[in-house]
Amino acid sequence: MELVLISACVAALAEIGDRTQLLAIMLAMRFHNIVLVATGAISGMMLANVPVVFLGRAATRIVPLNVFRIGAAAVFAGLGSWAPVEAIRD
Repeated sequence: MELVLISACVAALAEIGDRTQLLAIMLAMRFHNIVLVATGAISGMMLANVPVVFLGRAATRIVPLNVFRIGAAAVFAGLGSWAPVEAIRD
């Protein structure tokens, strides 16, 4: 249960201001049915994320988790270094 709560909190924080969240807000304003809009948004996220969870689990059976962590850190460091350079260039 603790893992479910941690995952839900992290996902909720990551989604703040996301396109999906903005779309859900617009749909709720248009259709005035919070239950159906929330159900649709949750269903859509589940359809998008459940296959990725299974893929991630299968991938860690082939490649060690540390390799993914180092790769993700390298990508974020690269993007974090590249973004200010592009901002200054413009």
